[in-house]
Amino acid sequence: MSHPFPLICRALGPRASAPVARRRSGGLVLLTLAALAGCAQGPDYRRPDVDAPTQWRETYAPGAVTRVDAWWRLFGDEALDALVRETLAGNADLRIALARIEQYEARVQVAKASRYPQVDGIAARQRLTMSQEKPVPLPSTIAPTNNQYEAGYVASWELDLWGRVRRSNEAALADLLARREEREAVVLTLVTEVVTGYLTLLQLDQQIALLQREIANREAAWKSQRAKAEGGAISWVQVETAKSVYEEKRSELPLKQHEVAVLEHQLSYLAGRAPAAIRRGRSFDALVVPGIPAGLPSEILEQRPDIRRAEQDLVAANARIGVARAAYFPTISLTGAAGYASTRLSNLTELTANFWSYGIQAAGNLFDGGRISAQVAETEARRKELVETYRRSIQAAFREVNDALAKHRLLGDRMQAQRLQLAAAREAEVLARRRYDNGYSSYLEVLDAEKRVLQSEITHTQSRANQLDALVAVFRAMGGGWTGRAEQLAGLPAPVPSSK
Repeated sequence: MSHPFPLICRALGPRASAPVARRRSGGLVLLTLAALAGCAQGPDYRRPDVDAPTQWRETYAPGAVTRVDAWWRLFGDEALDALVRETLAGNADLRIALARIEQYEARVQVAKASRYPQVDGIAARQRLTMSQEKPVPLPSTIAPTNNQYEAGYVASWELDLWGRVRRSNEAALADLLARREEREAVVLTLVTEVVTGYLTLLQLDQQIALLQREIANREAAWKSQRAKAEGGAISWVQVETAKSVYEEKRSELPLKQHEVAVLEHQLSYLAGRAPAAIRRGRSFDALVVPGIPAGLPSEILEQRPDIRRAEQDLVAANARIGVARAAYFPTISLTGAAGYASTRLSNLTELTANFWSYGIQAAGNLFDGGRISAQVAETEARRKELVETYRRSIQAAFREVNDALAKHRLLGDRMQAQRLQLAAAREAEVLARRRYDNGYSSYLEVLDAEKRVLQSEITHTQSRANQLDALVAVFRAMGGGWTGRAEQLAGLPAPVPSSK
């Protein structure tokens, strides 16, 4: 159990100590407090050492982009740019993150207020009745029942000799900055989800166009085969085969259209509006493919909001060690009160009704069964945990960047092979149709060649979409240095950093 111990020096009106003695004792107290004012418990923050590579494992030729600033505009699609702006302006998750920042800004102000004196006003009116049956009777000049009026103020100011208030301020500010990094992470995630979803939407549009073209070709082929069968040139088996292929392709179309509808609903949800159609700009093939931005591994530490948030969490935990250690020492406060008190309201403002007092008070722990030591140990263990969390977030960032770069490079190699495959499939289709027209093969050979062409075109489109997704992943993995610019483009005010 803790027991506060008071040390009070008080002067009341004309009964104060001699002026010379008071000045000497006051000067000694001020010198002592000034010497202690520089003390702050707990370690000062130092960024942990991290083994950062000097270059990426995956080598690449950087494009014209030297900074990831509004990178989605590099695709050259105005509709995509408008969709990103709309999402940043209307997304509910971003508004939630902003409201959370406002909460922590208020907490910072609460922590800052502890640095200043706290002054409270008082006003009271009481009616008192004193006992007349005590061993010492009341003097005849004092009425047993009377009124009492009082008005004034009380003030206290904790002297932050051990740095508890300063460390609390450091922790509160770091918590606020961590929440701001969470907001930046929301922006980063939103933009990449919108860009990826929009690119997938254009890819589905192209796949639907290919499928519709194939359906039209299959319908024309079926009708052509039917006309030949009616003229006795071919058997009806070939007609039914052509019709089966036609119906098979028709059955695939609703599935793709459903994928488009679901994706449009998802993008509408991210934009904070009811499900609706998403306006398109460029076609999938007309998109401009931007180059990979230049960047060094060391820059990741300054750009990724998840890493910056992990560091601010560590800063806060480091400061709370000082808060916990300060509990070992007494809390020293300056106190004071002044005002007027009278038994008559009409005399309350008379000079003879005033009262005042001031003093210094120290209250500290004498015995707590090890509670403070356990709290200090908890904060130190929490700091160790967050040091490893910070290092892990950096390692994860390096891995994600290298993964994205490797995926982008390998998909580029695959795209080259698939272009050759598509060209070969189209040439095979021409030869198969020529053989059929000259009577050297059945129509099944033509169907098989056409099927391979369609599949190659769809695969080529899918591979291009995958490569674009990998490019988006590179921009995301390389950090959120562009998130502030994104908010400006959406008309959102960027948060102003708090000062200590």
